[in-house]
Amino acid sequence: MTPLKNGNSTCKLIKNYLLEKNPNFKKTSKNILKIIKKDTGSPFGFAGHLEEGTGKLIIPTLTGEMCPACRMKNKTAVFDKFDNLFGWVVKNGKPLLTNRPGKDCRSAGVPKGHIRINKFLAAPAIIRGKTVGILALANKKDPYTPDDLGYLSRMANFYAMLVYHLIKMTKLEKSEKSFRELIENTRNIIYVVNKNGIIEYMNKRVQDYGYKKEEVVGHSVAEFAHPEDKIFVMKAFKKAMRTGKTANSLRYRILKKDGTFFQGDQKSSLILEKGKAIKIIGAIRDVTEQSRTQRELMENRELLDKIFNSAKDAIFVKDFKGFYVKGNKACGDIFGLKPENIPGVRDEDFCPPELAAQISENEKEVLAGKTTVTTRESVIRGKKRVYNVIRSPLKAENGEIKFILGITRDISKLRKLESELALMKAREKIKLMTSDLSHDINNTLATISGYADLISEALPGNLELEKEFKIIQKATKKAARIINSFRKKSQLGAKNKPR
Repeated sequence: MTPLKNGNSTCKLIKNYLLEKNPNFKKTSKNILKIIKKDTGSPFGFAGHLEEGTGKLIIPTLTGEMCPACRMKNKTAVFDKFDNLFGWVVKNGKPLLTNRPGKDCRSAGVPKGHIRINKFLAAPAIIRGKTVGILALANKKDPYTPDDLGYLSRMANFYAMLVYHLIKMTKLEKSEKSFRELIENTRNIIYVVNKNGIIEYMNKRVQDYGYKKEEVVGHSVAEFAHPEDKIFVMKAFKKAMRTGKTANSLRYRILKKDGTFFQGDQKSSLILEKGKAIKIIGAIRDVTEQSRTQRELMENRELLDKIFNSAKDAIFVKDFKGFYVKGNKACGDIFGLKPENIPGVRDEDFCPPELAAQISENEKEVLAGKTTVTTRESVIRGKKRVYNVIRSPLKAENGEIKFILGITRDISKLRKLESELALMKAREKIKLMTSDLSHDINNTLATISGYADLISEALPGNLELEKEFKIIQKATKKAARIINSFRKKSQLGAKNKPR
């Protein structure tokens, strides 16, 4: 093998590889095998590479001459056992030349039906100290020589470079495919816009909004912005291209195919060339539902704040240490504080020690998971009042009790009304009793007075008895006046109801 021929073979190999539109292991192995067979005059041979990850030897193409000549059953192009001549080359990373393979101790023979091997030459394809493949030839008419071995080793080195490049290229293609699939199937719209504001790429997520890709690519960004947002969006775009910095987030309304709009949240970055921005790449997330939810939450919060602050009852939230976290205006009125000054205060700051201790004991039950209701007379800031207090535990998402929610109602007036109502009922009873009693006494007095008159008329001329009967009549009339006066006073007291 002359150096010139060897150089020509190398150039031919590289040329074939570079001219391949889509180079792969099969084409590359076929091309190099064709060259080394011709240059060495070998009728048989193979070129194979080791699979990344598994270490299996894959021979993508066996020679056309070998296939018809081989009578083996269950032929395979994938090998994971290396107990033969080419296996020795792969495992040891060394070339092998034998013109009597049947006598070579490294040979395990050939399977039944395989063509007879009478001469064998092989070289490992090694790059960066790692075996990535093998070139093998067999049955040259003349014996193989050291020159043949040197030639095959050099060609194996070139094959190693091509295999290494193909491995890297395959990894890159897989990575790019995965990345493309990720980009295409992400829930967000992914886009690329050039420096003129023209869309160059858009993933298939635009289909969710009624568009085909071709209906978007090639059009200006401004065409899809809401009329009220268009100036704002284009200003942000031009500023980014001018300054080389994009906004952290850009939220605006984007046109759908049906003429409606969705709320988009855009995050982007710049593609630079020689320090200048030439394109913008970014993602648009549909936040329509999120915006609606946030708006509803805001409205609900405002409504709750209005209810909280306008409630007549005192509403408060306390932490597990007894500090007030929040309180409404009614709560502040009890303590003589504005609502914004309530956070951070404790009951000890306003209540007598005994009352503060009672409240603390009650709240221990609440922190244990109970809802309590207490009614007690309290003296706060020198004012004696009666309060009804409901306390409930507030739990976090994990079920842990974090706060105490309380509602306090001043029932001092209610207690006073209850007392007055009880007094009024007592007076009504007295009225009924006195009315009946006075009626009965008056009847009795009338009887006494009537009989006294009859007896007085029946005993004329008896001055002594007549005098006694007049005393009786005078006493009965006085008793009647007293009874009537008592009855009138009881009725007057019943009419004068407390207010």
